Amino acid sequence: MSVALAAAQNAPGASVIPTVLLERVLLKEREPQRGAGLATAAAGWFERAGFHAERSHVGGHGYGEIINEIRDWYMQDINILRAEREAKLASQADLLATRMGFSQEQLALFRESSDRQFQRRLDLMRSMTVDECDACYNLIFLEYEDDDGLILDDFHERAGSPDLLVWSRNESAEQWFFCEVKSLNDHLGPAQVAWIKESWDQIGGRFLLLLLDS
Repeated sequence: MSVALAAAQNAPGASVIPTVLLERVLLKEREPQRGAGLATAAAGWFERAGFHAERSHVGGHGYGEIINEIRDWYMQDINILRAEREAKLASQADLLATRMGFSQEQLALFRESSDRQFQRRLDLMRSMTVDECDACYNLIFLEYEDDDGLILDDFHERAGSPDLLVWSRNESAEQWFFCEVKSLNDHLGPAQVAWIKESWDQIGGRFLLLLLDS
C-alpha cells in the first residue's frame, strides 16, 4: 500500500489510482452493507492495522471537522494547546459531575475519550504540513457565491469527497491519504471522479481505492 501511494505521488498527471483488493472477511464485520457500512468497517480495519481513520460526514463532522480544527494549531505552541485543553477539560468534568451526576468511573471514561481524540488530531497535524492541511480544507468543503463574493461553507462537505481520511500514528511516518471504499463490482461515480481529478495535484496523489471482494 505504501509503495503504491509513493508511486502515485511521483507520477504527475497519472490517471491510474493506487488500488488495494481486500477480502471482506478481514473487516471482521457481520455482513457490512454498501456505502456507509462498508466505509465504517474499512475504517476499523485501518485502525487495527495501526492507522487512524475517520469517516466523511455531512454536517460538519468526521475528518472535515478535524481538519477545520487543526488548521489553527500550526501557529500555536503545543504546550499552550495542551494547557488550554486541560483547563477546558477540567471545566467540562466539573459540569458533568455537578449537573449530570457523573461518577468517577464515567469521568475517567470521558477523560480517556477526550485524550484519544486530542492525540488523533495531533497525529494528523504532525503528518500534514500547514499547506497540505489548507489544501485539504479547501478541497473538502463546499464553495458558493453570494453578494459578498466566494464563500467556503465549512459545514457541508463537497459532493464526491472520499469515504475516509487515513493517517499514521507514527510521528516519523508523516503519512496520510484519502480512501474510497467500494465493493468489487461497484465503481466510482461522476462526482467522485470529478473530485479526484480536481484534487489530485493538491493532495499529491494521496488517494487509495480500497476494493472489497465478495
